[in-house]
Amino acid sequence: MYFPYAHATGPGGVVEFTRIEHWDVAMDQGRVAARNMMNHAARFDTVPFFWTAQYGKSLRYAGHALRTDNVVLHGDLSDVAKAAFTAYFVVHGAVAAVATLNRDPEAVAAMELIRLGAMPTPGELAGPAELSLTARLRQVTLERSAAAGK
Repeated sequence: MYFPYAHATGPGGVVEFTRIEHWDVAMDQGRVAARNMMNHAARFDTVPFFWTAQYGKSLRYAGHALRTDNVVLHGDLSDVAKAAFTAYFVVHGAVAAVATLNRDPEAVAAMELIRLGAMPTPGELAGPAELSLTARLRQVTLERSAAAGK
């Protein structure tokens, strides 16, 4: 079943429909359906999050990007035994998904930044230094807390 994915918009702000066949997404959809049946105005705005561990490596993926315009890669792949990276999948000029290898906290931060609409721009990712998504999430959280407290 296709559904409007809250965090994916196409050109002109058109909401894109998607299909994600993963048990975690299905469970989240069920929770939202139950809330709505109980007369709560719940919106399905979950950010898909997948993970696996293979051969001592942890691979995580947050967001959804069926097709990409660009991929920005941060990390070191020169030594397979010590490989670690963060890959940012850019769609319509914005980061739509993030995959990490052996950088689990970065993937979790990416999921929350996508949900908050606070992912770095492709321009910010193009700089010489790698961005820390965990540090960015802390900054965004502090800024929003301060703004709410005013």
